[in-house]
Amino acid sequence: MYNQLLSFKELMTYYDRVKKYVDDGFRVDGLKEELELILSSLKRKAEEEGIALDHHTLEKEVKHYIRLLRH
Repeated sequence: MYNQLLSFKELMTYYDRVKKYVDDGFRVDGLKEELELILSSLKRKAEEEGIALDHHTLEKEVKHYIRLLRH
């Protein structure tokens, strides 16, 4: 969904905002799914825009934030 509406740069800005929410202790239903959607959208958009992206590092970081949501 996001990959149709936002550029890679806009997606990264949104992802940074979501990470800040999690870091600040914000918890809400659906945030895990939101992070998963952002991850898949970032991967797709990077490929579409020809942007080099370390998929492994990004996926590892997203999983870290998902784990934070569980605690």
